[in-house]
Amino acid sequence: MNNSVTKAIQLLEELSRAKQPVALGDLARRTHLNKATAYRMLNALCQKSLAQKTRGLGVYALGP
Repeated sequence: MNNSVTKAIQLLEELSRAKQPVALGDLARRTHLNKATAYRMLNALCQKSLAQKTRGLGVYALGP
């Protein structure tokens, strides 16, 4: 499987396990991804409404 796809799936799986929105740094740490990589992946997931970012708080959750 494509490495980028694997990373995106890791982020989605972690978001699905979370009981509440998660900060970028926590997501990066939990998925063993570089923070910059997690940020880029999360932005792509948000653009496709698979994830969402809470403005002002900087936390992420699964999309609507």
